[in-house]
Amino acid sequence: MNPEAPTPSAPAETLDYASSERSPEPTSTGVAALWERVWRWTQANTFLPAWLPEPLRHPVAALALAVVLEVGASLVTLLLLAAVPNFAFVGIIHLLVVALIALTWGAAPSLLAAAVGAISLEVLVLPQTPGGDGTQPADFVGTIVFLVICGIIGVIASSTERARRHAVDAYASAQARVLALRETNTRTDEFLSIASHELRSPLTSLKAALQLGKRRLRRIGEQEQPIADLLSQLEVVQGLLSTAEQQVDRQDRLVGDLLDVSRIRAGKLEYHLVPCDLAAIVSDAVDEQRLSWSDRVITLDAPTGAVTITGDAHRIGQVVTNYLTNALKYSPPGASVAVTLAVERGQSGDQARVAVRDQGPGLTTEQMAHVWDRFHRVPGVRQQSGSGAGLGLGLHISRTIIEHHGGAVGVESAPKQGSTFWFTFPLPEPGAVS
Repeated sequence: MNPEAPTPSAPAETLDYASSERSPEPTSTGVAALWERVWRWTQANTFLPAWLPEPLRHPVAALALAVVLEVGASLVTLLLLAAVPNFAFVGIIHLLVVALIALTWGAAPSLLAAAVGAISLEVLVLPQTPGGDGTQPADFVGTIVFLVICGIIGVIASSTERARRHAVDAYASAQARVLALRETNTRTDEFLSIASHELRSPLTSLKAALQLGKRRLRRIGEQEQPIADLLSQLEVVQGLLSTAEQQVDRQDRLVGDLLDVSRIRAGKLEYHLVPCDLAAIVSDAVDEQRLSWSDRVITLDAPTGAVTITGDAHRIGQVVTNYLTNALKYSPPGASVAVTLAVERGQSGDQARVAVRDQGPGLTTEQMAHVWDRFHRVPGVRQQSGSGAGLGLGLHISRTIIEHHGGAVGVESAPKQGSTFWFTFPLPEPGAVS
């Protein structure tokens, strides 16, 4: 679970302009410079609707469609004249088409449509009207008026549509920000609830263990007992102190994870890179968990010799320990955990691969995609052993550490078939480690 604000998704409707960036000023002169200016203006004033097929989302396609629609308007007008010879509004369909084009494709295609409409009216339509042959002065005046009206309609409709799309974009962006903020607040509340519970649990157990130990010691001091009974009482107290120590360690790990993740966000997580033995690091981590989980079986398959690397031994051990504790916690109490360390040879270089295999519930493909996220805990997967589920930071920190060393992390899993968490670590060239 990641309380960071998710990136707002793209608005459902976009401006879809042919060019949203300012084009460079033309460097050529004369006709070429004029053409560049016209083309830049056309690009800036052409909409490319998202509902169009991809091949048609181009200014040239918009201009071509404008020509086709105006020619179609002329054909429809001719059909009307054939059916109604006295039809007086011969330019009305062309005007409607210009408005439609302006709203859909913008000012540039609408102005081209107006020019094509005027030509088609002059050449095709007016000669078919009673008493009109397209050559009378009144026809030319009408054509000019038609062009002016179409230009005004086209520019106004295009500007209105542009403003509407800007408003839709702004509203969609605002909604995305609101949803992102709401999601962030929800995740923050969830994290605070989990963190307060996880941080309080060790303190509760620690306090209980210390109180019981204190009572036992008081009882021992108040009563005279045989040596055997006294030793037995002291063993109980020792067990309580061990429990308290474990809870202190758990509290220390939780606080350490929070500190580490804050350093990672600030880019201040420190590494001390020196030559070290990866086999020894893995072996020490396994031995430590065997002591902590004395009733569990942890197998280790590793080379007998040293696997020399250059890295931060403490941080790498932290990754191995995190893999192991997760495997132990999410496996059934009697299940074993297998750890392997192998050296892989490759053309691009040698690398070491460490893998931890558990017998837990396994993960789906969707769950595996998010296990490395910060503050993420897989929903529906319950801890089966040990105490304390953690804050969902361990795998995120582990990935950061390994990737800083030039390695990679991964997981192989399937529901009800357990999981294998692994990481690879680049090995230096022979003789490169001093």
